Amino acid sequence: MWVKLNLLLRKHTPRFHAFLKKATLRWRNSKVYALPIPVYTGSELFLLHPSFLTHDQTEPHVQSYFRSVLRRGDVVFDIGANFGFHTMSLSRLVGSTGRIIAFEPSPENLKLLRYHCRTNFMRNVQICTNAVGDVANSSVDFVLIDGGKHASNSFTIADESPYILEQQKTVIRVPMTTIDMTCKKSNVKPTLIKIDVEGAELFVLKGAEQTITKYRPSIVIGIHPFWMPKDQSTGDIIQFLRAHNYEIKNFDGCLVDELKYGDYIATPR
Repeated sequence: MWVKLNLLLRKHTPRFHAFLKKATLRWRNSKVYALPIPVYTGSELFLLHPSFLTHDQTEPHVQSYFRSVLRRGDVVFDIGANFGFHTMSLSRLVGSTGRIIAFEPSPENLKLLRYHCRTNFMRNVQICTNAVGDVANSSVDFVLIDGGKHASNSFTIADESPYILEQQKTVIRVPMTTIDMTCKKSNVKPTLIKIDVEGAELFVLKGAEQTITKYRPSIVIGIHPFWMPKDQSTGDIIQFLRAHNYEIKNFDGCLVDELKYGDYIATPR
């Protein structure tokens, strides 16, 4: 609603739009105490940070899948939680008896994630600042795009990356963990794992091998072929999942033999 209203104002009343944009700048840029805006996604009402007056990142196909498979009491790992939209939806779906463990290393995105969990009273969400990969108890260079405000932050983005300019990048050092280590330390059995890690997908899967073998969670995975390391390919992801007796479908429900840019569902046979 807010995004459509913003576009209409910009198109039909550009001067008034410019005035509002300037007048609300401080409010929209505040990360901690900003008054939230109500946003209805089609199934749920959430309170979002005012910076989302001009952004629409709801991914309704993913939201619909979550609603179809999750139940009260489920445990979900949100790997690459970003600003927390999926985290909030997942929190509502699993209820007070369920648990969400959300991972987000970007300091800027963390501010928004914490803001959204606090504003929407998500008490069943545990936020972790680690990157997630294939090696626990280590650290890694993590590339922030546009200071971390971009959705495409990752530890696999190389010196020369498609669609990203060198001046957009900032590198920070962050701790790394694995899904297997998190399950062991937190004593949890995930029902579903959501992976959106901008090219680091195979690392995350390899670090979840014991969990996948033992607990057989469903996996929602975003594929970013252009940001994967040069010695990896989407075929490696298919090979890994099939070796663990998983089938891969697109969001139309069709089995796939190749992975392109986009979102997929992997489920145990």
